Amino acid sequence: MFRLWAEGVSKVTVLFGNPGSGKTFLISKVIDYCVDNARDDEAIAFFYCKRDEETRREPQDILRSILRQLSTTSKQSQTGRIHRSLRGVPDRLEANGTTFDIPNCRRLISIVTKDYSRTNIIVDALDECDKDSRWELLEALAAITNENQGIRLFVSSRTDDDIQRHFQKDPIIRIFAADNNEDINLFVRQSLSQDSRWNDLAAHVHRNIESVFRKKSEGMFQWAALQVKQLCQAASWNESSIKSHLSSAPKGLDALYAIIWRQIEQRSQYERQQAKNAIQWVLCALKPLQTGDLSTMMQINPGDDVIGPIEKLSDREIQSVCGNLLILDKQLRVWRFCHLSAREYIENNHYRVYA
Repeated sequence: MFRLWAEGVSKVTVLFGNPGSGKTFLISKVIDYCVDNARDDEAIAFFYCKRDEETRREPQDILRSILRQLSTTSKQSQTGRIHRSLRGVPDRLEANGTTFDIPNCRRLISIVTKDYSRTNIIVDALDECDKDSRWELLEALAAITNENQGIRLFVSSRTDDDIQRHFQKDPIIRIFAADNNEDINLFVRQSLSQDSRWNDLAAHVHRNIESVFRKKSEGMFQWAALQVKQLCQAASWNESSIKSHLSSAPKGLDALYAIIWRQIEQRSQYERQQAKNAIQWVLCALKPLQTGDLSTMMQINPGDDVIGPIEKLSDREIQSVCGNLLILDKQLRVWRFCHLSAREYIENNHYRVYA
C-alpha cells in the first residue's frame, strides 16, 4: 500500500492503528523516505499533531505550518528562498484586513504546489487535532489534494468515526498487534543492549525477555518503551530479578500506567507530591513548560503559607520522580506526557480537566 503511494499511484493513504501501536514511528519513516528520495522540483511538508498543545491541534496552525514548509522545494529549504507567489503576501493580507486563515492557506497552498512536480503532505495523529474543528482541516486537505494532481497525502490516526468516514474511499493501512512483533523484538534488543549489564545475561534470558515483551505488549510500542525504561532503572539485573519483574508486568497500557501510579503513591510524601504537582501542571498549563518552570512548580504546594527554598531539578530527576509518565521534548525543550494514552489515563482516573 505504501509503495503505491510512494510511486504516485494513490493520491491519499491513511494509516490507522490503536493507541501505542507505533503509528508515529512509522510516520517518521515515511517522512525520512520522502526527504531522502525527493527530487529537486519536489516539496515536502509534515506535521505532528498534539492534543495538549494549542498550536499543534488547531487546523489553522497546522495549515500555516504546511504552507510555510511548501514555500520552497525540499532541496532549497535551507536557502531562505521562497516561492514567488508568496512574496509580499503578508503585507497584502494585512492591507486587506485579513490573515493567514484557513481559506487563504488553502488557496496559497494550491497555488504554490502547482509549480512542483510532486508535493508530499504528511500528517501524524490526525485524531489529536481539535475534535470540534478538525472537519475544517479535513475539508481543506481534501480540496488541496483534489485541485492538484501532483499532491500526495499520507496521514495517521486512531480509528475515530468521523476520520474513518472521511477517508472511507481511500486506501487504508491498518496496524494489527501481530504486525509489530518482530519490530518490538528488535526494539527491545537494541534498547536493552545499550545497558552494559545486558551482555552479562545468558542467551536464554535474552530470549525469555523478548518472549515476554512480545506476548504482553500486545503489539503496542508504547508498552514496550515504558517497560524497557522500568527494567533499565532496576537496581538488580540477574535472572531471578528480571524474571520477577517481567512476571509482574501487566498486559495493556492502562494496567501499566496504574502500576506506575501506584509506584508513585508508594514513594516518600515529598517525592509523591512533587510527582503529582508535575503531572497536574503539565496537564493544565496553558503553554508547554520548560525544565526551570516545571522544576519550580513541582516544589510549590497549594495551600502552603510559606514557600521553602527552590532547588533546580535536573531533567533526569524530573523524569524519574514522575515514573516516566512525563518526558522532555529534546527538540523544543518542553515537558509533555510520554504518550497521549498516558494523558488520557490520568484524565480518566485521577485529574479530570474541565474546559
